[in-house]
Amino acid sequence: MHGIKLFLAAALLGATLAASAQTPPIDTAHEIEAHTITLPKSDTGTVVVQGCSACPTFRFVATDHTEYQVGPTMVSIREMRDEIAARPNDVVLLIISDDRRVISKIAIPAAR
Repeated sequence: MHGIKLFLAAALLGATLAASAQTPPIDTAHEIEAHTITLPKSDTGTVVVQGCSACPTFRFVATDHTEYQVGPTMVSIREMRDEIAARPNDVVLLIISDDRRVISKIAIPAAR
């Protein structure tokens, strides 16, 4: 009887591990005010987020694959930088890859 219980527990554990191994990675999204973000000078580099001078600083990586979106339109990093400067109090969506290091997308709603 003990052997059957042990076998069933092992089978259940194996099925659980197999199911979790098939779960795709999940990106993390943060809503931040535009004035708290500093974009890199070029297409790739460090994105810095700091809410206030006493707040912790968070650094992420922008890559060639990072996307910038204003409303429904994909834009360049230069255009995103201009949008952020023009609307410092608007909310920006920062989507970070599952490894918590790389920026997948930065998006801001279309101007009203």
